[in-house]
Amino acid sequence: MLKYVAAAKILKKHNAQVDNAVFHLHYRVTFVVFLISSALVTAREYIGNPIQCISKAVPGNVLNTFCFIMSTFSVPRHWDAPLGDGVAYPGVGSHDDEDEIKYHAYYQWVPFVLVLQAIMFYIPRYLWKNMEGGLFTTILAGLDKLTLDDSQRHKKHKILSQYMIKHLHMHMNWAIR
Repeated sequence: MLKYVAAAKILKKHNAQVDNAVFHLHYRVTFVVFLISSALVTAREYIGNPIQCISKAVPGNVLNTFCFIMSTFSVPRHWDAPLGDGVAYPGVGSHDDEDEIKYHAYYQWVPFVLVLQAIMFYIPRYLWKNMEGGLFTTILAGLDKLTLDDSQRHKKHKILSQYMIKHLHMHMNWAIR
């Protein structure tokens, strides 16, 4: 039974790994965390009614869209005023030109920024996989796989060492000196 398990491990398709744990955290875990965060914030903002503006003169859907896009503000003199006549919510009420107005930066752009950050964390991996083009697997020439033929393995080691010696200083143009 054990020889069948060993044979299955040998015959299993194995891709050469160029990533380590830090790169996996960078392009997988962080990417997923940002996407999930974006989905949660999006669900809170775009599903349901995240903002309600009240006016008798303007239709509700038009005013809510305007209030969602434009920054919101409150009037400090209405923060402690009793609710009811003229004050719908603490800080929300009619204002004059001489009233102090406190603007609040509404976070409707947060989901887009989170998605942008997720994409920015994945772009290096995407570029690497597309530009590398299987060169790493070609250079390894099967040396990362378990082989039983020592002469074949020795021949591949020799080819790899000759390649490395030949191209030793080839990439010095962009290396940190």
